[in-house]
This record gives sequence, C-alpha cells and structure tokens, in this order.
Amino acid sequence: MGVLLYYLLFLATLLYVWMDYYLDILLITSQRILIIEQKGLFNRQVTAVPLERVQDITVRKRGILQTFFDFGDIQIQTAGEENYSMKDVSHPNETKNYILQKTPQFQDQKNESQLSNSPE
Repeated sequence: MGVLLYYLLFLATLLYVWMDYYLDILLITSQRILIIEQKGLFNRQVTAVPLERVQDITVRKRGILQTFFDFGDIQIQTAGEENYSMKDVSHPNETKNYILQKTPQFQDQKNESQLSNSPE
C-alpha cells in the first residue's frame, strides 16, 4: 500500500512539473508579447505586454545544465516599472534579440541609421 501511494505521489508530481513547463507559452506578435502561464490544473494567467512599452530584456542562465542545453529565464522590463518574467525559455538570447527587433524603438534606430548612411 505504501509503495503504491509513493508511486501515485511521484506520478502526480511528475504531471505537475510537466504541465508547468509544457503549458507555459511565450507568444510574440507584431504588436505585443503574450505570456501565458499555467499555474496548477485550473488556473491560467495571461499577460499582454505592448511592444512599445518594452524597455529592456534580461536573460539569466544559471548553472551548467541551462548553459549546455541553452535555456534560461527572460525578464522583461516595461515603461510602467513592471517586470514580467518567463522561466525555462529555450534559446533565450535569440528570443531576446527577436523581441528587441520587433520593438518600435529598435525600428526607429534602424531607420535613423539607414537614413544617416545613405549617400546624398
């Protein structure tokens, strides 16, 4: 009986960890970033961050496993002093660069540099 209860608890924990990882979604559109986090079985949190409010993105890789398998945490700082984070994102540096390229601030800087480099 005790062994069966142990395996049942182990499987429930494994299911919870799998759900926490697999059902968390980071969706990047042309206008906003959607962070969808599954918190438990019947609790989901959806956060929308407009791209024009993104000021900085921080990537954190802790330990040899995250470095070797190229995953880590992303923290997004916005103009309203709010921070949004997403844990265990695969290829976090590429994701950071992709988001920054979509922001209007980056587009403005890119257009200004193209105008200043154009021959007259």
